[in-house]
Amino acid sequence: MGFGDKNLVTGTIDDTVVSNNNDSEKVLATVIATLYAFTDKHKGAFIYATGSTNSRTRLYRMGISKYLDEALKDFEIYGELEDSWELFKLGKDYNSFLVKRRLSMKPTEINFKKKPIIKIDKSLDFFNDKPLFPEKLEKANDMLKRIGLPKPQKTANKK
Repeated sequence: MGFGDKNLVTGTIDDTVVSNNNDSEKVLATVIATLYAFTDKHKGAFIYATGSTNSRTRLYRMGISKYLDEALKDFEIYGELEDSWELFKLGKDYNSFLVKRRLSMKPTEINFKKKPIIKIDKSLDFFNDKPLFPEKLEKANDMLKRIGLPKPQKTANKK
């Protein structure tokens, strides 16, 4: 998953810009809505996430931590430390994250959840099926080749 601000001059997506417009909660809600939308269509998919900088990765970790109890109702969340995956635990400085939708959810449960509504900007259709951040895609693929996916867990994430 990749996201950032659209550069109005070049038309590209910039994941390094610091906009300082106090919309981090809105961005987080958009990411969560996108996770739901993506995993509705791609059941069983793992979503890899890391920040473009260490401070952004820390912000993602803080967002996950803040909403961990709610997130664990619908998702398995893993953190990467020293080339291995573990179930996400509060207070750990993870380098990256993997998220997977719990398959045990029934469609009726999903439909009654209060998911944020996202509006798709049609001007972004140009980016469909194009890697926006090829260096991150390469990093994720290299890591997954090296350490693989997490082993299936029968227990829920513990804090």
